[in-house]
Amino acid sequence: MLTMPRSKAKNTAHKPQIKNHLLTMASEEILKLPAANETVVDQDMLDWFAELFDSASMKPHLKPSIASADDVPRGIEPRNYYLRDIDHKSIYLQDKNLVAAPLQGDNSAQEETLSVLPNRFLDRQKIPLILGVKGGSQGISCGKEEEPKLQLEDTNLMDVFINDKEAKRFTFFKSYNGTTHMFESAVHPGWYLSSPVEAHKPLTLTNHLGETAITDFYFHNK
Repeated sequence: MLTMPRSKAKNTAHKPQIKNHLLTMASEEILKLPAANETVVDQDMLDWFAELFDSASMKPHLKPSIASADDVPRGIEPRNYYLRDIDHKSIYLQDKNLVAAPLQGDNSAQEETLSVLPNRFLDRQKIPLILGVKGGSQGISCGKEEEPKLQLEDTNLMDVFINDKEAKRFTFFKSYNGTTHMFESAVHPGWYLSSPVEAHKPLTLTNHLGETAITDFYFHNK
């Protein structure tokens, strides 16, 4: 009868234990990952809010009501972000609409960046962001009517920033799951910024999550 060398027998006996240990570690790592619909704290945004509104150097100059955009303290200005849907379609301007399409090569120069300011009148834990384009000369609005409608309005984003009533229709609550972001209308709860599946079609608002329209976006600082 052949006898397996002791060293090999020892290694063989440990293999199931090693395999089980690796599987346990992998399972634990998977459990640490946020679910697709789970919200993760966007600390970068919260830090930005705190920097603008809570710092000792800024707070004395930021009055509850500001009469003019010229009176906004220095240091408060829009940040610029790239917005791309989960199909990696970028946004560009066409006939006063924001349109989604895969922009490559020479066409990549058409990509529009978002100008972003925090809405200081709403709950910062919900990451309320005022959105615009064209360097802040146009705001992304959910419209003035009862029925939500995504549209661009000629405005100065800094003027929107100081006006709590005006700001709300340009504001979206941004949620984050660790990878992608969703943008919910502040003035029309339950309605989200959405990108069409078909390229070269306008962005809209939808209240039907998980259906045809894309509501998950990548959101990167320029």
